[in-house]
Amino acid sequence: MHLAPLDPPRRQAARRQHGVLGLDQLAASGITAGEVRAHVRAYRWRRVLPRVYALHTGPVLETPRQWAALLWAGPDATLSHYTAAAHWGFPPIRHASLGVHLTVPGIQGRRVPAGIVVHRSRVPLDTATRDGRSVTSPLRTLRDLLICTQRPDDATALLAGTMQRRLVQNGLIYDLLRNDSLLRHRSTLLGILQYASTGAESLLEVGFLRDMDRHGLPRPRLQVRFGGGILDGRYEGFDLSLELDGKLGHLDTESWLRDTRRDQAEVAAGRAVLRFTGRQLVSDPCEVAAVVSAALRARGWTGELAPCPRCRMIRR
Repeated sequence: MHLAPLDPPRRQAARRQHGVLGLDQLAASGITAGEVRAHVRAYRWRRVLPRVYALHTGPVLETPRQWAALLWAGPDATLSHYTAAAHWGFPPIRHASLGVHLTVPGIQGRRVPAGIVVHRSRVPLDTATRDGRSVTSPLRTLRDLLICTQRPDDATALLAGTMQRRLVQNGLIYDLLRNDSLLRHRSTLLGILQYASTGAESLLEVGFLRDMDRHGLPRPRLQVRFGGGILDGRYEGFDLSLELDGKLGHLDTESWLRDTRRDQAEVAAGRAVLRFTGRQLVSDPCEVAAVVSAALRARGWTGELAPCPRCRMIRR
């Protein structure tokens, strides 16, 4: 970075902002607009956005691009939506809009540069500061993403992934879904949240519990800790354990060995293990339910497998 013309406070700001400064900050260092243009012509600096400059001529990566967007939009802007989701570690989102996403109280009459997506909000933003940048809180970010998500399957996957990563407390999510009329698919998502209260932490586990309910089968206890590991589920009193494998296959030898040792530990303790692949759970949940029912009945369960609407359709 070419920092020689800057006074000490602006040098510090340039380092904090990853080599990006606004024209107002440069002026505070005594640098005129003409001098800024001269640095650009001499290939020492480069213009990133209107009134925002990088103090170098190399590529402007994601973090300085976010700083540049915030400087262009002004002090009331905050990183939001898909940009905030990346900050907090939300699960990958299909059809995510590219660019730096900002939420502002309003930028009327200003042309939005390419690479920036501006959202406007009439309600106060719940924000946090991360590495000096204003970012919407995880709860507000979840709300924004759910509003932008059109397909119910995508909304369900987003909610399940958020719960699995423990980004937002379930109680806060429940209040959001109950009270915010702008959210799509509220009834579906409230149903997902109900399963989360029983321990489901992934979309696969939510689907499994829902299929067990549809077939009249008891629910297992989920996320069972034993030794140094965690089982996906266990039917207490029936010596039956469950593993729901969302991967198409074992990605490495270590994962395969860990799963094998976990199964062996369960068998050594006198419990059978049912392991289902993600493909089985999605493509043929009725067959999965039949296997679980047979295993439970062999261990003393006296209930009956109930056909779901899909089972009845297949029978016709």
